[in-house]
Amino acid sequence: MQGSPPRGSFPYVDQTPTLTERLRLSRYALQRAAWRLRYRLPDSDAPPHEPILVVFGMHRSGTSSAVGILEDLGFTVPGTVAPDGTGDNKRGTRELIEMTSLTNRVLQVNDSSWREPPTTPIRYRNTDMQDRNRIIQLCDGRRCVLKDPRMILMLELWNGISINPMGVVRNPVDVAESLVRRGEPLTHQQGVALWKTYNRALLNFAQTHDCPIAFFDHPRFEDQVVLCTRRLGYNSNADTHFFDDRLVRSRSEDWREVVKDREAVALYDNLTRFDVAFQSASPAGDGA
Repeated sequence: MQGSPPRGSFPYVDQTPTLTERLRLSRYALQRAAWRLRYRLPDSDAPPHEPILVVFGMHRSGTSSAVGILEDLGFTVPGTVAPDGTGDNKRGTRELIEMTSLTNRVLQVNDSSWREPPTTPIRYRNTDMQDRNRIIQLCDGRRCVLKDPRMILMLELWNGISINPMGVVRNPVDVAESLVRRGEPLTHQQGVALWKTYNRALLNFAQTHDCPIAFFDHPRFEDQVVLCTRRLGYNSNADTHFFDDRLVRSRSEDWREVVKDREAVALYDNLTRFDVAFQSASPAGDGA
């Protein structure tokens, strides 16, 4: 990436790969070489499951808060969840550890990462589909919610899965500022570029699917999340207590002037067409 931060901006971390890491990366390199010769999307037959509510959105955009609100509404994050209060998420990322492990592996084997998204179509292994199915099995008979910002980059992984998607969007200035504040080795400009990659994928998806979007910039974000569930057909009448506006470290009212990126502004404005507050369609009934 261009525009790397100056040396000394971040504490030194020894990034010398261990023997195990070198062996894993070597296997990934062999897999990519095999794919150049022949590739076919693995079979994706999924086990029986209830429709799964999936939250799509860029890192640092409020997706964790959205899942916390959804848990108040009776949704469950299946599997193993990281403890609350880790890192920059004071109430936890609300992410399934098995999901994060899977999406990170998919990106690694495709020679990319969440900070350096793939520029060519992602390819998958049989083991990726098997791991996905193990996650889906955890949702059988339950009203589940899954989220991982990387998921929007690998939509083919969800072929054959019954999902009810919703998006979460936050303006690019606050997202970039949050990434830098967290200590990511990114400049603000690189953070905005990442925001565009993830949200361009979200816009493409929303244009072809029923995917209401809640905006973290909205002063009543929790109401927007509730509206999304109703839009998707869920009966969501419970009170929510997870979200606290003090969780929002910054809310830039003048972000359009600050960002100085016409493409980012246009992308955000296009996403507002799917803002759940402005969608007039009525819910079809209880979807779970």
